[in-house]
Amino acid sequence: MIVAPMARMQIQWDGMNEIGDRERGEVESRLRRIAAWHDDLLFVRIAGRESRHHRHGGREVHVTGRTKGREIAACRAGTELARALHDALDAFARELRKLRARRAERRPGERTGGPQPAL
Repeated sequence: MIVAPMARMQIQWDGMNEIGDRERGEVESRLRRIAAWHDDLLFVRIAGRESRHHRHGGREVHVTGRTKGREIAACRAGTELARALHDALDAFARELRKLRARRAERRPGERTGGPQPAL
């Protein structure tokens, strides 16, 4: 039997009072599924506010995540807060997959940047 590692991820909600407890539970469950097989996602902050761009819609959602050594963010706007939240989570998941793919491409022990030691 394979058991997923326990996620140590923390989730912080900011300005998302319009989202009900059921929707919050679904979002948190989705974030925990995203982080289930990786221990790199440490902290996620979900912030909602009125959009300052009149053409982008009325609500804006920022999802910011802290991983080991990186910070990733996604922002989406829409007329409805729930739709903007769903779109921002999709974008956040894509960014996290890209980060993991870049990390997997590097070979163990490979140096990334900086001067190489003289041989």
